[in-house]
Amino acid sequence: MLAIGGVELAIAKLAKKAPKEEKRAEEKEKKTDAAKEAKHFLTNILPAINRWEEFSLDEEIDGTDGTIKICLMSEEGKININNVYDFEQLQFVGEKTKNKNWKILLQEVFQRIEKGTKAKDLFQAFEKFLKSRQYKVNDVTELLTIKEFEIFKNAVFYEPLIKKEKEREKQQFYLTDIFTTWSSDTNLDPWLFSDSINGIFGLPRASTAEVSKRKEQVSGWLKEFKLKVTWNVNEWKKYMVPVYGKELRVLPKNIESILSDTFAPKMFSVLSYGTVGAVTQRLFAILERTEHSQNGQIVYDVKIKKLYWL
Repeated sequence: MLAIGGVELAIAKLAKKAPKEEKRAEEKEKKTDAAKEAKHFLTNILPAINRWEEFSLDEEIDGTDGTIKICLMSEEGKININNVYDFEQLQFVGEKTKNKNWKILLQEVFQRIEKGTKAKDLFQAFEKFLKSRQYKVNDVTELLTIKEFEIFKNAVFYEPLIKKEKEREKQQFYLTDIFTTWSSDTNLDPWLFSDSINGIFGLPRASTAEVSKRKEQVSGWLKEFKLKVTWNVNEWKKYMVPVYGKELRVLPKNIESILSDTFAPKMFSVLSYGTVGAVTQRLFAILERTEHSQNGQIVYDVKIKKLYWL
């Protein structure tokens, strides 16, 4: 029940909207309201995304002694297998183009994974697996049937780093933290990269120890936030270097062609641990965040789309 409670905490976090403003002289454009909502949303989730948040429970107040730990992630910051491969043409999206060529990008992604592991021939095995079927992948864990992907058998679901920052480089890559079947876009949202994608792209890995520091920095990161950005070297330097501390050149070549130019995330995930005494229950949930208008105000609904009992 505590683990399920952690999922509910994540849902509440995603459903939280910007505080209602004082009476305004004129109704502003919807785009302005949307930008404010997005900025408020990022302010709430950026400090702790891909990192543990812990809540302690007291028996006198909560009915039991225990802890809840949640780690909120975004599926929009992972590679959607079904969106980057055409199962009718049996080829990768953009395979015959120069920029938005997912075959070339995935070749580099797998090369970088191999560099940090003992794996070999990951891309060839991945491509063979996709070409052998004419239907979409139902669940990322299907990739574990590929012999070359056995390196992920003990690294299926993401485990946030608690140790000191010097341990970051040793942090492994996790299968469901690299790939997804749930994101709403073919492109990746640079604000919401998963931790494993960060590691593969040469960006800093997440550490729970830095959450407090990130809370102090987030307002600076979002000072000039815009809903729509056409990514290039200069735009990356303006918006993302303050967040990641790395220039665009460290990422795979032509990466800007597959970065989302509009901030509109819908799909998220949460890892939730509930602990009482020496017993811990673990859940991983896929969450969908949708918006609609209610009494002239934007409100958010968050639904559980899939639940894993780990």
